[in-house]
Amino acid sequence: SLMFLGAMLSSPLFLPAQSLASDPAPQTYTLASILDLALARNPAVSSSEGLIDQQRGHQTAAGAYPNPTVTGYMGYGEVRDTGRANIRDSLDRESLTEYNLTIGQPLEWPAMRKARQGVADAGLATATAGMSETRLNLTTQVKVAFYDLLLAQQDAALARQNLEIVESVARIVKARVKSGEAPQFESIKSEVEVLKANQAVTRSENTVRVTRVILDTLTAGALGPSYAVSGDFLAYPPGLDLDRLTARSMQEHPAIQRLARTIDQADRTIDFERQNRVPNVSLNTSYTREYGREGFDVGLSLPAPLWYQRQGEIAGSL
Repeated sequence: SLMFLGAMLSSPLFLPAQSLASDPAPQTYTLASILDLALARNPAVSSSEGLIDQQRGHQTAAGAYPNPTVTGYMGYGEVRDTGRANIRDSLDRESLTEYNLTIGQPLEWPAMRKARQGVADAGLATATAGMSETRLNLTTQVKVAFYDLLLAQQDAALARQNLEIVESVARIVKARVKSGEAPQFESIKSEVEVLKANQAVTRSENTVRVTRVILDTLTAGALGPSYAVSGDFLAYPPGLDLDRLTARSMQEHPAIQRLARTIDQADRTIDFERQNRVPNVSLNTSYTREYGREGFDVGLSLPAPLWYQRQGEIAGSL
């Protein structure tokens, strides 16, 4: 019969495959999972880690000893009998391979070496404090964006619920107008309210999209274009003292610690530049072999800082 045929056509077996496949629900993230993604993938954290590695390299270089300098010369020498007329045909000509080997080892002043290592240690401490500050700032930004998105999602849900209520009221008003129980003006008013509710839904959904992009940017695109967040709003903890929090922040905040490490690094840099005014001594040893002579020499070389004593470097580090 026609009724049996209609029931068969409307069954799920005869529906298109596209209608059977429902859209996958967006993945939902919690605050803890988003924080883990942000701290692992945000470029600011990678930059701070790079600065720490760089300062560790400076620390390794500061602890290294200067390399020696090796210089060598080699040549061909002859002793000729100049008393004869034909020098080239002299049978008394003798030859010898001559060479000279010199090794120079710079000897660094202990105070200068200690000052350079102090600068490197202070630089590593500054970079470590900068990493703590970066992680704290990123955590704060993620939390603000997370709760903004959570609030925007709830606002959008309320706006959609309000739209459903307004549309149901509009349908009732139109039915009353159609039956003559209400004037035509009431139908126009209901349509205006529906339009306002639709605009409120559009605004709330746009806010959700914008806030979702902000939060996704903080994780370097790890969340994707479509996702949702779940969580609860935390109440303001009672018993907080502003003066106590301010004093604690002045002592323990990573930004204050980083600035303190920066000042210490600057002081150590000034000390290093002042110690660097004393030139390093180089110990030189050489072995020389010439025709009729073989010698071994030892000496010292000391630069004389007469015209310039690193006044520019000292002034630049103040």
